[in-house]
Amino acid sequence: MKIRNIAIFGAIGVAALALIGAGAAATFTQNTGSSQTVTAGTMAVVLTSPDAPGCTTVADACQTLTLTAVSAPVSSTFDTTADIITVHNTGNIPVVYSSVALSDNSPSVGPNATFASETGVCLWSDGSNVTNQSNANYSHTYMSYTAADAPTGYVIAAGGTDTYSVDMFAGMDSTVCGAVSDYGTYAATSLTNAAQGGSFSETVTLGFTG
Repeated sequence: MKIRNIAIFGAIGVAALALIGAGAAATFTQNTGSSQTVTAGTMAVVLTSPDAPGCTTVADACQTLTLTAVSAPVSSTFDTTADIITVHNTGNIPVVYSSVALSDNSPSVGPNATFASETGVCLWSDGSNVTNQSNANYSHTYMSYTAADAPTGYVIAAGGTDTYSVDMFAGMDSTVCGAVSDYGTYAATSLTNAAQGGSFSETVTLGFTG
């Protein structure tokens, strides 16, 4: 009997201690949270030019444009009147130049090909409306279908613009870019006889990321 009583008392004592422990560990609890909305911007770049019918205003929303053809045949030495092209960032995020390419539609042989290969092309901007990581301005030209000085990495702000002048020439300096020796290896030689009767269309392709 004595042993049994001790066992019972011990069990009761442990149970009491367990209840006391459970009550002492109880705490208040509360959860908090925070949220943030992120909205993807819209990238939109359009081109305008007073020399491109149907693409003279931003409302025309032209992503490509065709400049008016040079009005008269050119001589062996020539410089076309500069055309103005404006790039408009109509989106709500900055856009970054990723590439610039010049190309033409001439075949590989014949007068058209000779004319295209002997013609220089100048694409020039003073860079006053674009920035890079250093906030620096730029001036670039693109000669003989190359874009070694392409403004890769330069930024047009949302709502901003960048305006270019474009002309083609042979046998003389570009009135837009100046002396060709200042801008590359293209030689401003006059057209040869093989270019007579030739014609071609020049295309400038600008690439952007946003």
